[in-house]
Amino acid sequence: MVKIRDLPEEVLVLIFSYLKLRERKTAARVSRQWHRLAFTDRPMRTIVLHVVDYLNQKERKILLKSNRCYRNLTLEWTEASSVPFLLEVLDKFGTELHSLKLATYVVTPPILVRFLLKAPSLRQLMVEGSVCNEDCDMVLPVFKGIRALEMTQRGFESELCDVIPALFPNLVSLDLVGAEDAAIDLIGFYGKQLKFLHVLLEFSQFQRFSNLNCLTGLERMHVFWPQPSDFRQVFSVFEQMDAIQSASLTGPVNEATFDLICRRWKNITSLCVNVQSLKAASFRNIAAFKKLKVLKLQGSIRDSNFLKDVQLPTVTHLVLDGISTNCGFYNHMSTFVPNVWMLKIYDHTFENAQLRLITKTMTSLRVLSLDYCYQIKDEGFQLLNNLTNLLELRCWSISISENAFIRFPKCPNLRTFSVGGSGWVPYITNKTVLDIPKAFPHLRELHVVDCFKVDEDTIYTLQESMRKCAVVRLEKPELDREVEAVWGWNHCDK
Repeated sequence: MVKIRDLPEEVLVLIFSYLKLRERKTAARVSRQWHRLAFTDRPMRTIVLHVVDYLNQKERKILLKSNRCYRNLTLEWTEASSVPFLLEVLDKFGTELHSLKLATYVVTPPILVRFLLKAPSLRQLMVEGSVCNEDCDMVLPVFKGIRALEMTQRGFESELCDVIPALFPNLVSLDLVGAEDAAIDLIGFYGKQLKFLHVLLEFSQFQRFSNLNCLTGLERMHVFWPQPSDFRQVFSVFEQMDAIQSASLTGPVNEATFDLICRRWKNITSLCVNVQSLKAASFRNIAAFKKLKVLKLQGSIRDSNFLKDVQLPTVTHLVLDGISTNCGFYNHMSTFVPNVWMLKIYDHTFENAQLRLITKTMTSLRVLSLDYCYQIKDEGFQLLNNLTNLLELRCWSISISENAFIRFPKCPNLRTFSVGGSGWVPYITNKTVLDIPKAFPHLRELHVVDCFKVDEDTIYTLQESMRKCAVVRLEKPELDREVEAVWGWNHCDK
């Protein structure tokens, strides 16, 4: 009989790669071999080491003695006196880093350069704060290996124009929040080499952005813009683009613009589009996307025939984000995406009548997420029994009474269940979550998230009664924490 200690190390490494960080720490205590394998390169690629400046001296010493190899690091500080400690952290982990996030109020070029010099293998940089020059005349080194830059807060215009291109000449991925004049200039500087662009535009900057004609090489794009006064500006933005494979257009588009992108982006695999300004006749052009896998629709739809006579057989992931509509829309859902197996609905007006239509016609669903669907009542959960292939279910900020799960039919194949968000709908109690194992006897993973009325004793009881199931509750983050990914939808918001 083969025992676990007889397994090859490659198999053990693969097993550890499926464990969460907390579980991996537990497994690492078994032996020196398991400790080494649990924290080798492969399992650690998705782990983010999060370091804050308010660690006490004991915590700092423990961190600096760590033998682990991290690929991703976040440094968060508010005091300038913390910089020497953060430099020690980079001395410890910097040589293996692939991504670095700096979270602070202001980052000056001298500090930024000192940090980056200690991470020679860095490929991605995220700056959560302003870049400020402070009349610094230092000669800026060039970091050619950094290919992706994300700036989540606005920097001063001159610093964006002068510092960023000098430091990072080879960027192919740019993520900017707040399109100031300098941000538009920055996009123009990198335009011909950019493969990925994420930008949130202000109304005053849309005209300048629409005049850019250098973004012909973009493969992935996420752009948000306000309601324009002239849709010809929106049209001009996309007129030169042919290589787009993944796009998120969270500003409204009209008939002419949508027709253009359907003709130009025929190889697209992922699309998010705000359809509130589209008519059903124009939306039918979406059938031109023969390789579309992920589709996200935003905006209110009042036309009950919006999906009629439209079929997208290649779509497997569908997200309805803020779609406020009527039952007629859901009447055509099963023919619109006949092969969809992941469905996410974020709709305040979604109710039992629409849920009944989905569960009767879309029986092949394997993953279903219901977010902020306040109108769903307890009897609506019983409709899910029609989804015999359902593997994952998420109920976020939905009114669930104490006895809802007692009456809930047993979904035979359900393996992952997530419930939470009771900060918005404060009805989920200790009894509610304790009834979950009775309703879903074959669960392998249970997430109880942000439920303020669920106490620690209940979580402990669940952990003891469901030893094969990971019970999670969001609390203050630990020093080491997993990458925060959207539940089940890693490719939908690209």
